[in-house]
Amino acid sequence: MEHLRLPRGAVLTEIDLVPYVADKDYLGVPFLSYPIQKGFSHAIPIRGQSEFRVYNTLHPTPVADLERFLQTWLFFGLLQEVLGPSYRHDDFVRVIRDISGTRQVLTTSKLLSLLDQWVPSAIEKARSSDTWCNHLATCLNIVAQSFIVQDDPFNPRISFSIATTGEIIAGAATHFFKVGSKFVHVWGSSLSKSSQIQQMYSNGWCKNEAHVSSQKFVTTQMLHFLSKILKHEAYRGHQACQPEQCIAGQIDLTNYQPKHRDEKCDCTFMSVDEEKLNNILEQGLLPLLRFGKDVACDDGHIELVVSKDASSYIAISHVWADGLGNPCNNALPRCQILWLQQLIGRVKESSDQDDGQDSGSLCWLDTLCCPATPGPGKTTTLGMKQIYENASHVLVLDLSLQAYNIEDMCMFEACARVFSSPWLRRLWTLQEGAFAKRLLIQFRDRQITVAEIFTSLRDAFKSEGCQDKELVYDLTPHYSAFSNYVGNRAKVDLRLVSKALRYRSVSVATDEPLCLANLFGLNINLAKLETGRMEKMWQLLSLSHRIPSGIVFFEGPKIGQKGYRWAPSTLLGLENKLESYTGDSSELATVSPNGLVVQFAGTLLSEPKPLPYLLPRLRQNREVLQANSLHIRHTNSRRWWFLSYPWQTNPIHTERLQQRSLYLSLREDLVPHALILSPLPTRSHSISDGARRVLFAAVSEIADGIHYVQARVCAVLKEHSTAYQEVLSVADKIARDLQQNEPSELVAVTRQVELENESESHLSVVMSLMGKVQDAAHEAFENHPGLKENLEEISMPGTAEAYFVDLIEDLYERRYGVMNETLPETTKWCVD
Repeated sequence: MEHLRLPRGAVLTEIDLVPYVADKDYLGVPFLSYPIQKGFSHAIPIRGQSEFRVYNTLHPTPVADLERFLQTWLFFGLLQEVLGPSYRHDDFVRVIRDISGTRQVLTTSKLLSLLDQWVPSAIEKARSSDTWCNHLATCLNIVAQSFIVQDDPFNPRISFSIATTGEIIAGAATHFFKVGSKFVHVWGSSLSKSSQIQQMYSNGWCKNEAHVSSQKFVTTQMLHFLSKILKHEAYRGHQACQPEQCIAGQIDLTNYQPKHRDEKCDCTFMSVDEEKLNNILEQGLLPLLRFGKDVACDDGHIELVVSKDASSYIAISHVWADGLGNPCNNALPRCQILWLQQLIGRVKESSDQDDGQDSGSLCWLDTLCCPATPGPGKTTTLGMKQIYENASHVLVLDLSLQAYNIEDMCMFEACARVFSSPWLRRLWTLQEGAFAKRLLIQFRDRQITVAEIFTSLRDAFKSEGCQDKELVYDLTPHYSAFSNYVGNRAKVDLRLVSKALRYRSVSVATDEPLCLANLFGLNINLAKLETGRMEKMWQLLSLSHRIPSGIVFFEGPKIGQKGYRWAPSTLLGLENKLESYTGDSSELATVSPNGLVVQFAGTLLSEPKPLPYLLPRLRQNREVLQANSLHIRHTNSRRWWFLSYPWQTNPIHTERLQQRSLYLSLREDLVPHALILSPLPTRSHSISDGARRVLFAAVSEIADGIHYVQARVCAVLKEHSTAYQEVLSVADKIARDLQQNEPSELVAVTRQVELENESESHLSVVMSLMGKVQDAAHEAFENHPGLKENLEEISMPGTAEAYFVDLIEDLYERRYGVMNETLPETTKWCVD
């Protein structure tokens, strides 16, 4: 994959070679015709038909055959379709000779030049023909859906080569055709990233940083670029870290020791006068450090001065795990002070500002300017927002960046190192960078500004040619995550903050609401509260900021306070993608004492009319339905839908459903239920439009035009495929026929069961009914020619008839939901 950019000095290795396994029978065959010609018609997405991946799971193709087909179609076939007359098969195959012999592998050494030649004519085609542009988008969308049909043992290098080729073509089309979101942008999120992560481990990355970065960046080009960056010098001491947590980054204040600049250094400590420090703070003033020219030969004390209105000072933002903190004393090793003096001097030299103070440079560092011991000045930490806002510069110190010279790397590598650094993964450093007027980031040889990062990304984006466009696409959101704060506090909203917090962590969980209060500008001292900080933060936030309606579809853990049970209990962590639900700022909610009032389309959900007799326990030794799914039938159309949610990743499940299945919640809550429908990008709210995210909720009352509901779980509602619809239609008819023919016999034993719990007559009726279900299923196979084929499409191999019997029993026992008419998008819901 020679078209992929590499960090300076990096090279492709054996692990990057993609084996050539394709055929040449695609030559001259249109892209959309080839899978049909090869007997893979399910590879072309058709509404109502199972996805290719699902179909292949039920009817697996041998791995070697699947690899050959997908490489031939999705790599070579796509290039042929895109490049047209300029395409030559042999341009993308090369021969390698090594100690193992001779073999063929893929090559993309000519891809960039061929695409650059293609772009001008493609632009003309896109301008003159929507049909051509739509065809290209269709081909690329199919590639994006189909390149991962099977995981292990499918060769991940083949999947990666297909994805990265589709990605650069889609990126070029998006950039040069100016057609918005018609082409797929995200290609890396579906890939198995194990190969890239293992390369990061080998190159010295902290395991947690490698894991987070593989989730943070979504393009194949960026993932490949990151995997080639060396970090051996940056992460000494991170051997114990795990993918889930950076152990080295978590600090234990009881055992914390400040570090020297060099492990062999044993210089003395320098401190500030704590009495003077507390006196300054008691007066409501800001203490600053003055670094003069004689620091190395003074009496061991650092000069403290009082900030004046016109004082120009530099605030230091650092990660305590790097060793520049001290929880016990306002003191640091002399070597650290000398180093800080040099850095502050460089900032002052490069700055055009002059504070008129010739005796030294002024600096603020929390370790020396916030009292380490209890006293009247201890509460200065609550003024962090003003400290960083008023500083002329904020200087970022991160050991993972200071280990390397910026002059030895391209700007893409510099950006990647900054955006994957520990400094960008800690909670408190967010506000320190966000409030800065001018943010400086220290590398070994010099400092760079945020403006330099932006300029480099802008220049790459505006450059001619197809290379690097997706790198810019992947890096820009992380630049925006903190640059949007700088100098413009009015832009700070819930979406922006949650996006910036998603990949961050904190050693003390109760610090999160303190930081959030600062970011949102809430005027309250939450540190005085021992409990309920997050609840109080949400109360104040809802008074001063409008809450986006989409927050009700957030899947993460919620706070337990009545009226605020829609509010997330944390915004930290990879799983908390709150920005996904709060993007449309025009859809704002109203906070009420009973919950969050929103307007969305929805539908009322009910249990089918109960049978007039006791439901027999047809299956005593296994689950009747998966707890995380439920079949739903539409009242009028009688079409079937499927409601599901991921059991392992939805914390609301254990809190609200109390480990009950969706069906049991529907049956045992003794109140009506509703599905609140999230809006689609098309702004269409018709329930027949297809799959969408929904909120499954219990309706407590309907008053004054408002549906008052208690959220149960966030789920996905999807219409069953055509094959599934036909199978359920037959199963439903069999179940209804059995219900009509059996009631007198079942009613007779109901009283007995109520008295005796179980009886021989009851078991006899149940066994008889099970036999009739099986007979009816067997008869249906004979009377409905397409039934078996449809069942084979939706069930595992060899289980079609057993699965059909299960469906009949589910429908006989009426273990499904009934969906009524769709309520309009103006429907008001009060969600708690």
